[in-house]
Amino acid sequence: QKTHQCSFCEKMFHRKDHLKNHLQTHDPNKEAFKCEECGKHYNTKLGYKRHVAMHSATAGDLTCKVCMQSYESTPVLLEHLKSHSGKSS
Repeated sequence: QKTHQCSFCEKMFHRKDHLKNHLQTHDPNKEAFKCEECGKHYNTKLGYKRHVAMHSATAGDLTCKVCMQSYESTPVLLEHLKSHSGKSS
């Protein structure tokens, strides 16, 4: 059950740390993270790291760039990356 609610946009989260990461997206003074590979910008370091991990996974690197755990296949790694998003599958 999602019990942690953002006071800015009312989005709900399962975990307090996911809410804390999300709150950074509402900070106008927060510096954006830019992907050097494709140019996308992210408001949180976690969002940026997840994005970079997706590039690595599709390139054949099966190590999660968020937690540095290795996986046996791309689909398993991509499923694991969801655990860093605050969303359940």
